[in-house]
Amino acid sequence: MSEEKDEHVPAGATEIELRNVAGSIEISGSGSAAAIAVHSVKTAPFQAALDNVRVEIQKEGNRLIIAEKHDQGFLTQTGTVSFRVVVPKGMTVIDAHSVSGGITVRGVEPGIDQNLSTISGGIATERARSLDASSTSGSIHFTSRGPALTVRSVSGSIDGVIESLGTGGTAHIGTVSGSVSLEVFAGLDARVSLHSLSGQVSCSFPVTVSEQKNNRLIGTIGRGSADLDVGTISGSISISKM
Repeated sequence: MSEEKDEHVPAGATEIELRNVAGSIEISGSGSAAAIAVHSVKTAPFQAALDNVRVEIQKEGNRLIIAEKHDQGFLTQTGTVSFRVVVPKGMTVIDAHSVSGGITVRGVEPGIDQNLSTISGGIATERARSLDASSTSGSIHFTSRGPALTVRSVSGSIDGVIESLGTGGTAHIGTVSGSVSLEVFAGLDARVSLHSLSGQVSCSFPVTVSEQKNNRLIGTIGRGSADLDVGTISGSISISKM
């Protein structure tokens, strides 16, 4: 059985934080929305378990915090909650975390710092400024253009687009079991370290090589004003120019 609810939150929040135990998180943008809109779907096998699940929303300063809560007892975490959240213009930070469930961010304004994590589920996001994304079991797809990029997965492939990485910028991307495929803006200027224990490594940029052997490539693209580090244990690495 399930229960759906829509909640409109007063305007003023420029940061949003979602914390979920079990269930998906979808965040989308709207240029016409005046405030954050939260749509939740609670699901449980019976009414008592459904009643045990709560959605708690509170505002702390300019941050809106949305969280799945469970009363203590034998019904703890029997039910699940899925969130669909619409954010207006003017957001600066998105934090979204789930124990079991995928996370999707789409159609938001460019330039929002994003911090996304899930233990069991994939992540798909776009238009991030600085991005920190991690999944224990799931693939990650991203687009970013900020000075700091960290993407990691234990079991899952990573593919993404890096639209910019300025002087002093850092990009660290790694997975244990999976391949990494990146499209990078043509003006990349960075020290690069690409390393795979079991898989091919390729880069379409001209690299001044300082070390190249087996499945490892270390060198400099341009003057090397930023850092790009990409690694996997089991899988290939491909860096291509946009």
